[in-house]
Amino acid sequence: MSVLERLRTNPKKTIESSYLYFGRIIYNEGCKVRISEQSNGIATVFNVTKCDESNDYFFPYIPSKAGQVNVNNPKDGTIVITQPMNGCALEVRYDHCCYNFYHDYNGKSMSCEQKKGVLCCRIVADDYWDNDYIEKSKSLVPVVQFVCVYLNQKWHVGAFGLKLTSHGNDNYLVTKVFEPKGGHYRGCFSSIQYLMKE
Repeated sequence: MSVLERLRTNPKKTIESSYLYFGRIIYNEGCKVRISEQSNGIATVFNVTKCDESNDYFFPYIPSKAGQVNVNNPKDGTIVITQPMNGCALEVRYDHCCYNFYHDYNGKSMSCEQKKGVLCCRIVADDYWDNDYIEKSKSLVPVVQFVCVYLNQKWHVGAFGLKLTSHGNDNYLVTKVFEPKGGHYRGCFSSIQYLMKE
């Protein structure tokens, strides 16, 4: 069974035992995406491409704002990803059967319009990030990759510490991995069960 299949069917165990990186994603708006496994070295690397027929989703990093994607009635095995973080906040709100995922630029960039619905997940930089990661990385770029996987009416949240080497054109390779502050598996949330790390 591939890492991607294991992530969909047993997210907690797969998150706890893996390092995952969703590669270079250039989309500047939330969208449905197809995720395919590319390689399995120091970290499992995935390719991500737009695909309207997919059950998986992507939401972007937008400077000085909060990128978002809305997920209506998720199916078991649905994966939601964003670009890696190094100081941003992950926020999810539930409103009328829809989970709204946000990549909050600096933890303070959510608009009033985006703050509608029940806050069911919020993970801020202090929960996963330590400035020592930068000081100890020398020429490498340290980031934390988040992933959310839906199974049995709950979203499971994972975080993976990665040190990347730039190869031009915003292409990066995973050179090293590290345990992020707070660990890999961050817990789970739903419309009635909340996950707050502030």
